[in-house]
Amino acid sequence: MVKKITCFASLLLLLSFYPLIGFGQCWRVHYCKGCVDSHNCDEYRDFNNESDANTSLKMACATGGYVEYLTNCGYPQPKPNPVNIKSPGANGVIGGILGGLIGSFGKDPNGKVLWDLGAAGGFAFFSILTTIAVPKSRAMGPSILLGAINGAATGYTIGRGLPLLDKSNIPKPPDEVTKQALIGAVVGGGGGALIGALAAKKKIGGSTSRLIRRSKLLSNMAFAFSGSRLGIVVRL
Repeated sequence: MVKKITCFASLLLLLSFYPLIGFGQCWRVHYCKGCVDSHNCDEYRDFNNESDANTSLKMACATGGYVEYLTNCGYPQPKPNPVNIKSPGANGVIGGILGGLIGSFGKDPNGKVLWDLGAAGGFAFFSILTTIAVPKSRAMGPSILLGAINGAATGYTIGRGLPLLDKSNIPKPPDEVTKQALIGAVVGGGGGALIGALAAKKKIGGSTSRLIRRSKLLSNMAFAFSGSRLGIVVRL
C-alpha cells in the first residue's frame, strides 16, 4: 500500500510540473530599431522555441535586438501558450504519466510495481512517435539531447521488460533486474545521442552559401573544366 501511495505521489508531482513544460514555452524577439523603423519588422514577435527566435533575429538584424525568454506570452495580458502537440518532450511527459499510471497496477515476479516500466515506455513511445511524425530540423545540441533521452528511455524499457518474458520458475533477483534496466538505459542513451548527432541540422553548408551570396567577388566566380584542367572564371 505504501509503495502505491508513493508511486501515485511521484506521478502527481511530475504532473504538477507539466504546465511549466507544456505551456508558456515562449521566446520573444525584440527586433532592432532599424528594422522596426523601416517597417520590415514588428516591434516584437513570439516563437515557441529558442532556435527559431534566434534565426529570425539574425535574418532581420545584423546588430542590435535581443531574444527574451517568457514564462507565458501575450500582450498586454500575458496568457499561457496552448500545449505544443508537436513537441516530443511535452508529448513524452504526457505518455510517461499515462504509462506510469497504467504500470502501477501491475507487478513483476518479484512483486515490484511496474510504474517505472510504464513511465519509461510511455515517454519513449510518444516522444519518438512525435519526432518521426513531425520531423524538424534541430541544432546539434538539442538533437543530441533529444536522442539521448529517447534512447535512454527506450533502453530502460527494454532492460526492465525483458525479465517479464522469462517464464522460468526462479525470477531474476531485483538488484539484477535493476542493473539490467540501467545498463539498457546507458547503452540506449549513447546510441540515441549518436543518432541525434547524425540527424542534427548541418549549418556548415548554409553558412558557406550565405558567405558566397554576400561577397560580390565570390558570387561572380565560376569554375570551368577543360580536359584535365580546372579554371576559375571571374565575371566583371
